[in-house]
Amino acid sequence: MRIDRKNSPFYFVTILALGLFLVVAIRFGEYPRVPFAHGGAGQNVSGFAWSQTIGWISFNCLDSSGASSPQQNTCATTDYGVNIDMSTGNFSGFAWSSSFGYINFSPTPDAATGCTASPCARLDGATNNVSGWARACDVLAAADCTGTTMKSSQALGGWDGWIKLSDPSWANPANYGYLGSPGVVYDAGGHNGIYFDPASSKLKGFAWGGLVVGWVDFAPVVPPGAGGVFVNLPPPGISVTPIQLDFGNVEVATSRTLAFSVTNTGAIGSLLSGTVTVPSGTSFTISSGNAYVTCTGSTSCTYNFIPSSSSGLLNVTFTPPAASSGETTQVTFSSGGALADVAKTVFGNGVYLVSSSGLNFGNVVIGKTKDLVLTIQNNGSLDLGSDNLSFPFPVYTCVFGCPFNLPPGASVNATIRFTPTAVAVYNGNAYLTAHPSVTFPFTGNGVTASFKFKDQ
Repeated sequence: MRIDRKNSPFYFVTILALGLFLVVAIRFGEYPRVPFAHGGAGQNVSGFAWSQTIGWISFNCLDSSGASSPQQNTCATTDYGVNIDMSTGNFSGFAWSSSFGYINFSPTPDAATGCTASPCARLDGATNNVSGWARACDVLAAADCTGTTMKSSQALGGWDGWIKLSDPSWANPANYGYLGSPGVVYDAGGHNGIYFDPASSKLKGFAWGGLVVGWVDFAPVVPPGAGGVFVNLPPPGISVTPIQLDFGNVEVATSRTLAFSVTNTGAIGSLLSGTVTVPSGTSFTISSGNAYVTCTGSTSCTYNFIPSSSSGLLNVTFTPPAASSGETTQVTFSSGGALADVAKTVFGNGVYLVSSSGLNFGNVVIGKTKDLVLTIQNNGSLDLGSDNLSFPFPVYTCVFGCPFNLPPGASVNATIRFTPTAVAVYNGNAYLTAHPSVTFPFTGNGVTASFKFKDQ
């Protein structure tokens, strides 16, 4: 929902919320710390969000001061932080507001007012969208931030403490800018609340905290032109191994599959996401090798939310449709600008699996003949059907066993005759007439006869 600050209901909601905030802030003051709200370096979310009514919300005690002043580490005395489980996407832990105290990102579900099921907040690895709720602890009667029993409406001004993280009816507006000055549109994708931007390893978007908190901006600009303040996850790194994939010789119309491993070499708590592509129209296709990789076709895949020190597997399959030599292309791993693209080369040969050692006739006197047997073996799974031999020179002929059939596993013997017609070297490749990529080296020399006379 694109908000016009002056011409939409939210403008008036904000004005009302400011009034309520003044009343509630005086009544609440500085809230007591929740002693078990652990965070700090053990949590993977950090940074600040901004509400026009309650100010800065800190997501980690490592950077717990206001975003417009030098950040301070308060973990030794006030330990808190928000965490995202890399395997499930579930949120847990606590953020901190100097106006309202702790905000629980894994609150007890309360179907009557907010979250209906546990976990209350979750990051979807397929869409990068965050769904669910967080809740301000100090609306609850329990001092340890558990349960659903609330303080009296009189004490709270009617606020239930829920902060909604997304809604299908929303479209993120421009951010709040510097302390409410005009902001910029940073969500060109039109998300409906909080979302993860893998290109920057940041959580962005808007949450809604009711009349008291209002809209919570996860990517405010402070100050203008300085790049903003964000809610961050640690930056990922990328390593793709091996250096290349060599498929060697692969029988025509069959396949061989090898794999690349894409590893997140970033800091603990980081998430690596991106796309993998291979050019269409080649003999190479790609597919998923494990849960971190998903594919929408044979030339485009994504790697999603790979945790630090974990790896996604990308299968690459080579299926040569015909005999070819040195087919090659590149597979590109792109993290959407967060990291430099990684391009890996893949190559292979399409062959018919037919074997023979060729023939060497040596020296043969011009006009004379020499016969040798050429053994041809079909080692592949394809039926090569009826075939014959073609020769590099007419001095070579097949005198027995041609033509022949080559079903899978067949072995045939063809008798080849060499009849040189001149003093010359007759070196070249014979080949299967129907499958000219299958060759056999022939060598032979035409020589003159030599005579030796015995002394009388």
